[in-house]
Amino acid sequence: MLFFLLCSSIATASYLDECLSVPYTICLDNGSYVLGDLAEPDSLVGWWTFDDKFGHDYSSSTNPLSEPAQAGPGMLGKGHSLYFDGTNQAVIPHSSYYEVDQFTLSMWIYLLEDSTGAWRLVLQKGQNPQELTPTLMFWPRERRLHVRVSTEYYWNEGLDSTGLINLRRWSHIAVTASGQLLQFYLNSYLDRQVILNALVKNNQGDIYLGKTDWHQGFNGFIDDLRLYSSTLHEQDLTALAAPAIPLAASLGVMLSCQLCNYHDAEAGCLDNWHMCSLEELYAGPYEMARAMGWFRFTAEIWTRNTEDQTTTSSDEMQDPDLFKVGICCKDYE
Repeated sequence: MLFFLLCSSIATASYLDECLSVPYTICLDNGSYVLGDLAEPDSLVGWWTFDDKFGHDYSSSTNPLSEPAQAGPGMLGKGHSLYFDGTNQAVIPHSSYYEVDQFTLSMWIYLLEDSTGAWRLVLQKGQNPQELTPTLMFWPRERRLHVRVSTEYYWNEGLDSTGLINLRRWSHIAVTASGQLLQFYLNSYLDRQVILNALVKNNQGDIYLGKTDWHQGFNGFIDDLRLYSSTLHEQDLTALAAPAIPLAASLGVMLSCQLCNYHDAEAGCLDNWHMCSLEELYAGPYEMARAMGWFRFTAEIWTRNTEDQTTTSSDEMQDPDLFKVGICCKDYE
C-alpha cells in the first residue's frame, strides 16, 4: 500500500537528495510530493483493516483472510469492520511469521449482546480446543475477557480481565506475551498480568475470529486487527487506542479497588497518588472508569474530602462494611 507525503514547498537540492536517499521512495514534482511505502514497524506481521471485501493483510506478510465475514461499520465511522452474529466466522490461515517467541495482539471490539450464560469466542489460534495461543473469550455471565495461551508446562494458562467490556461502545484490547509474562491491556491501560508456569507454546493452527467448530461466537464487530512479533511498549498501545478514551494519557488515573471500604481504597493508591475528590472525578476519571468497565460490582465511588467540599462523612470512612469503588488520581503538585 502506498501513501503521499507533502514535502516542503521550498525544496532545495540537498533536501531532494535526502528524499531520494530513502529506500523505495520517489520524489515527484521537484520534491513537492514523495511516493513511498506505507510506514510500518518491522515487527508487524499481520494487519487486517477489514476495509476491503478480500480481507487483505496490509503487513509485509500479505496473508489475507481465507473465509471473510460479513462487513459491519468501521470504528469511528471509518471504513468497515467484521460483523459476527454468534454463528459465523472469519479465518486467517497460519503463517510461519506467527511462530515467534513474543507477540502483541491488538484489535478494536464492539459488543452488541450482553452475557448469554455460555462461553463466547472472540479469537482463537489453534487446530483444536487444546491449542490456545492466543485465545480470547467472554465469560458466560460476565463481559470480562478470558485470555488464554498454551505453555510448555500446561495447555491452558492465562488470566481474566479486571474490567468489563462495555456494550455498544468501541473498546481497544491488546494482549502481549514475552517469556513467561502475559499481559492484557484495555484501552491502552494495563488491566491484568500474570507470570506463566513456562514459556508460551506456539501452534500451527489458523486464526479463527467469531467462532470455531468447538466454541460458539459472540455478537459484535472486530476492526483493525494487528499482530506483532514483539511486545509493544505502553506508549505504542496508547497511540493505537487513543480514540477509546480522549485525553486518557494526560488524566493520571488508576484503579485502587473495585469493591472495598474507605481505608482499603485509600491504601490502594501508590506513592505520588491520592484518592480522587469529587471535583477531580468529574474532570475525566469518572468517564474513564466507565470506559474501563470498573463498575463491575457498584457504581458508587469513594471521594476524598477537600477544603472546599465534604463528600464523605466520618461515619462512612470508619464503616468497615461499606464498600465502593476506589479511584486514584496522580499528584501533580
